[in-house]
Amino acid sequence: MVRMYMDRHSYLRAVKRHLACSKEERTRLLDTASRAVDAFLEENPQADEAAWRRNLGTPEELAAELMQSSNLEAVNTSLRKHTRTIWIACVLFLVIVAIGSAIGYWCWIHRDYVEVKTTIITVEDESDLLPLPSFQIHDYTKEGE
Repeated sequence: MVRMYMDRHSYLRAVKRHLACSKEERTRLLDTASRAVDAFLEENPQADEAAWRRNLGTPEELAAELMQSSNLEAVNTSLRKHTRTIWIACVLFLVIVAIGSAIGYWCWIHRDYVEVKTTIITVEDESDLLPLPSFQIHDYTKEGE
């Protein structure tokens, strides 16, 4: 299926998706692509899909052309860093899921467990007990009401 890239924003977004490089390099390459698209749109404001493809190429082709000028070592370093970040995120996700599953399993196993402790204190000599304070109850209601 062929997608039409009739507006600047969607075309540049598609180019950005095909750039495999660091953020700084991607910004620099997108600035170059943006200038090329702006120049094309200045000359051809009513361009159709065929004109876009003829002058700029598909977003994949433009991204590949832009990537030829970039440093391959920097691209490889960026891809390694990106891959490492994805692996770390996946491992952390799996650890969190495993811990959550273990807690859920433990709660499910012990859902009916109730521990009741009863303590009975017996007093043989009442003289060891502290005396209870005495309370006075006052009635503040008026009589006759």
